This record gives sequence, structure tokens and C-alpha cells, in this order.
Amino acid sequence: TAFLRRHSPPKQKVLREVLEVCEKIGFPLDAASSARLASSLSKFQGGNSLLQSINQVLSMLLAKPMQSGYYMCAGSAKKKEEYHHYALNVPLYTHFTSPLRRYADIIVHRQLAAALGYCPPMDKTKEELERLAQHCNDKKLAAKAVSDSSDDTFFGLVVKQNGPIEARGVVISVMDASFDVLVLKYGVVKRVYVNIKSKSIS
Repeated sequence: TAFLRRHSPPKQKVLREVLEVCEKIGFPLDAASSARLASSLSKFQGGNSLLQSINQVLSMLLAKPMQSGYYMCAGSAKKKEEYHHYALNVPLYTHFTSPLRRYADIIVHRQLAAALGYCPPMDKTKEELERLAQHCNDKKLAAKAVSDSSDDTFFGLVVKQNGPIEARGVVISVMDASFDVLVLKYGVVKRVYVNIKSKSIS
């Protein structure tokens, strides 16, 4: 009934597409494992502003196939491979360092205390712990959604108060009537819409 934090491997189809794009634009990456992918990206780090921009763009592209981590009860897994944490490349991982901030940490602290004999085992079944894990996942996703919305709101206020902003951007995705631009200075992605008939953008 261990309370674990799992991170699934990236979506392979999307990852292959991203790697093909990176290779076509001259930045081949090795994604055989998370460690080798991190090593590939480390080549584009340093004080050089161009390298920093390249790293920023590649990291943004690679975020697309990556999946979010989530809490789980070990007893609900069908095989031990499901415990694996992709980003850290470790067979087992959990959160336990911020008991005042995350309820998941409190659960892990209680389980550790029981395992070390400091208190009785938690009076919760595997099913109850799995429901708690799902609740923690739901709240974490909700918190991220609020945080992202807050970032967008305050960025909009900055633009509104200061007027138009000129900044270097990189096109990272092209659709039929729009394209996404990564604004390097602010680390935000904004969609630009194209009116084909009037040949204008907004």
C-alpha cells in the first residue's frame, strides 16, 4: 500500500514526431532514455544567449510528448514496472519533504513512521489509499490550471498597462490558420491567428 509518485514515459508517437522536427532543423537529440535526453539538451546550455534560446525552444517542443506525474497506491499496480519514474529514471519514487504543503506527503510520513515502528499502521485499505491518490492528483491538476490561468491574466495586465511589447519570438508550431510563437524573454507561448482572405494576422 505504499503511496508512490509515478511518471510515465513520454507518448512515443508524439516524441518521434518532435525528434524528427528537431533533427530536420539541425538539432538531433538522443531520447533513448531520460538521462540521454537530458545529456543531449545539456549541449545547448551556457552563457551564450543563442544557446539559451535553442535550449528553451527544444525544451518547449519536448514538453508536448511528456506526461504528468501522478500519485498512486503500489497495491493497485499490476506489475512493478508501473512504479517507475521516467524523468528521474528510478524504479521507485515518492514525495515526502513538504508535509505542510501536500497531503500526499503527510500520508507518506505516516507510512514511514509506521514502517519504522513509531506508530501503528494506517487504518486504510488499498482501495481507500487509491481514492486518496486520485484526489491528490485531481487537486494538483486543479492547482496547476489555476496557476497557468493566473500567469496568463497577469501577463495580459502587463501588456495592457505598458502597451505593445517588442520581443524576440520563435515559431514552434504551424496550423492551417494560425501558428504558435514562443516569446523567449517571457517564456510564454501565444497563438497568432491568420486571416487567409484578408492576409492579416491577430
